[in-house]
Amino acid sequence: MAGITKYIEGDDYVLGDSAYPISSFLITPFKNPFNHRQCQFNFIYSKHRVVVEYAFGKLKAKFKALKELSVKDIKTAIKLADCAILLYNFLEICRKIWEINDQNDDDDNYNDQYDWEDKSDEI
Repeated sequence: MAGITKYIEGDDYVLGDSAYPISSFLITPFKNPFNHRQCQFNFIYSKHRVVVEYAFGKLKAKFKALKELSVKDIKTAIKLADCAILLYNFLEICRKIWEINDQNDDDDNYNDQYDWEDKSDEI
């Protein structure tokens, strides 16, 4: 994990598993919280980790190749993650645009399906 420090800037940090030691860029939950503040920290930390894990799950569901991906080079892993995130966001934006267009088309009683199934079969 030593190579990752060049990708962490300013006040940025990484949420890590409790198996990792705390460092200047890596925050982990308390293994055995002994007071209310530590319990509260772990609770809030857990909520953020759930969001991150959910995002990873959505990416892996959309791009099945990510499930079996084994990358040892951090630079390559970051590039692949960036590409997957960009593609995912692009597809989500396009889906919303298409839904809006479909709603507008329905209002006009005009069916502009363009027969996407037929077009995809041609390709």
